[in-house]
Amino acid sequence: MTKLQDEVKALIFDTWGTLVDWRSSVLDELSALGRPKDLKIDWETFLDEWRSAYEPAKQKVNRGELPWTKMDVFYRRALVQLLAKHNITGRGEDNIDYLNRSSGSSGGSRADSAEFLSTFIHKYSLAVANGSLVDDPLMMC
Repeated sequence: MTKLQDEVKALIFDTWGTLVDWRSSVLDELSALGRPKDLKIDWETFLDEWRSAYEPAKQKVNRGELPWTKMDVFYRRALVQLLAKHNITGRGEDNIDYLNRSSGSSGGSRADSAEFLSTFIHKYSLAVANGSLVDDPLMMC
């Protein structure tokens, strides 16, 4: 009888928030957004509210109320609504797009990420998933 670990050839997993610290970099971007206008906003709460928009939008897709939609579209809509809610004006479309993209593609690795991956890379093919970075959610590494 073979062991499961001998049969497994590849590991595919979502790294966002696990191996990548996206939250700190997005909080930095949000703080930079508010600094020139001296905005007194709790950016952690803003970020939590922004990211919480995904699940309700996803449920609308699952129920057939919305067509299949990339999550970046959901997050951008939620960002525009939050900017309006907090009276944050003067942000051009390019700035909004940049902030939305940075929320899904920026972030440094957590301190132990390389060590964690190195325990598997010699035995398995690794693939990491993050659908907000590319049209194809699987990026091979």
